[in-house]
Amino acid sequence: MIATEEKRKELGLENIRYMTVNFQWFFSELLEKEMFETVLINFPDPWPKRKHHKNRVMKPKFLEEVHSLLAPNGRLLFATDYGPYARKCISLFRKTSKFNWEGMEEYSFSRPEFPRSFFETEKRNEGKQIYYLERNKV
Repeated sequence: MIATEEKRKELGLENIRYMTVNFQWFFSELLEKEMFETVLINFPDPWPKRKHHKNRVMKPKFLEEVHSLLAPNGRLLFATDYGPYARKCISLFRKTSKFNWEGMEEYSFSRPEFPRSFFETEKRNEGKQIYYLERNKV
C-alpha cells in the first residue's frame, strides 16, 4: 500500500481512500448507500481448497452489498492471480443483472491505467497471469 500511496501523491490524486477491513460486515453496517463511484477489490484470498470456498469474498450476497454502495453507473474492479477464482467470478457476474460489461472485455490481462501494487508486481515477477474484471452498476 505504501507504493500505491506514493504513486497517488505523484499523480496528485486527492479522492482516494484506503481501507483494510473485514468487509463481510463492514460494507453493510457502516457505509452509506451509493457513496462510491468505484470499488476496487485487489487480490482477495482465493481460498483454493474446496472446503474453504465458503470464505471467498466474491459471492452473490457480497455483490448485492457492493451494488448498493455504488453510485449510479459506478464501477466494480476486481483482480486475481488465481485462474479458477477468476472463472468463478466471471460466472458469478454472468448470473446477475445488477452489473454489466457493455463495451468492455469480459476480462483482461492488463490494467494500464492503475499503478501496480507490491503484491501484483511480486506475482507478475513469479510469472503468474493476472486476471482483471471490470463491471458497471446497472
